[in-house]
Amino acid sequence: MKTPVLAQIRRCVRDLLVQTGGGTAVIFAIALPVLVLAVGGGFDLSNAMSHRQKVANALEIACASLR
Repeated sequence: MKTPVLAQIRRCVRDLLVQTGGGTAVIFAIALPVLVLAVGGGFDLSNAMSHRQKVANALEIACASLR
């Protein structure tokens, strides 16, 4: 005799709720790209600000020498 579809779904959902192994791995897998992008973005922003400051200093020196 075949098991009704609703009973199979209920059993699958119950099995998913009972199994808790690997939860940390799932959270880490979701959080890792966000952390990598945040760290990479921080380095990129730091590099951009450094270059901006160098250009501003060079411009200030150039303008001061024109006086």
